[in-house]
Amino acid sequence: MGRTLGHWMRSNGTRADGPARHAYEEHIGELRLRIEAATIEGIFAEAAHALRELFVPGGLDAGARGVDETIHVEAPDLERLLAAWLDEIIFRTETEHRVFTTFQFDRLTDREVSARAFALEADSIRTIVKAATLHDLHIKQGSHGLSASVVLDV
Repeated sequence: MGRTLGHWMRSNGTRADGPARHAYEEHIGELRLRIEAATIEGIFAEAAHALRELFVPGGLDAGARGVDETIHVEAPDLERLLAAWLDEIIFRTETEHRVFTTFQFDRLTDREVSARAFALEADSIRTIVKAATLHDLHIKQGSHGLSASVVLDV
């Protein structure tokens, strides 16, 4: 297990599904993202919010222009779906220079996610994250909700 970087963090913004939070850990030259949320939608949204913090550590400009997008991803199981979701967000952030701030999930099953997302344009994006890996990837149900862990290739 890696060394925890900082404390558990809560994303800014209101969540209909209750509080969600995330933390990062060093992981053999990579970064492990741990997430807790009340629902699976909360896990997916919080994972994306954690990426936003890595891409724009100082926050976004108050006057940043925004755009609505649809994100649709499919995978053979829920854990790989989370990795594919993160990879799609990483790809769009790097190619479109936008970071995602809000999500409305239209469909989220064990094999498919479709969400309307609001993204803000960012002048400067730190491209620290290359991809989500399948190494030690898991989503678990616990007594207080769901938890997930995903190792990010940085």
